[in-house]
Amino acid sequence: MLARIQASDALVASVRAAGEAMGESLPDPRFEVRERNWLVGVRQGVWLDVDLRALPPMPAVDLSIGLESVGAAAVRHAEPEPVRTDPGGTLIWPLQVGALNRLELRCWRWSPLGLGGLAIALLLPLVLGLQWLRRQLGFGLPELPA
Repeated sequence: MLARIQASDALVASVRAAGEAMGESLPDPRFEVRERNWLVGVRQGVWLDVDLRALPPMPAVDLSIGLESVGAAAVRHAEPEPVRTDPGGTLIWPLQVGALNRLELRCWRWSPLGLGGLAIALLLPLVLGLQWLRRQLGFGLPELPA
């Protein structure tokens, strides 16, 4: 798993190397990630454009990008080829030579820290209410055994 900057650099290097191997100059791919933190989770959006229009069609070339830790439900848009899932759960996005390839992903990631904080915030009034009820019934404040 790569960080966003590392993934972007690796993608640019791969596209440049592929272009040089084929004797063409390819434009750098566009890799954009947007995240919005909602305390209990993070909404993530990923946009990826790989422009291979400068390459002539080659029947023996098979280019693709593998995406791990992303479910098939996160794919909002993939063109010109649809995304498929291999048996290991990795998403495979085939790239078509001679076309502008676009992929859009959107997903939601839950935050364990945010969910724990929300659970505490919801349970605190219940605990305080039960403690108030106990004092109203005459039991007094809780004490340690002597």
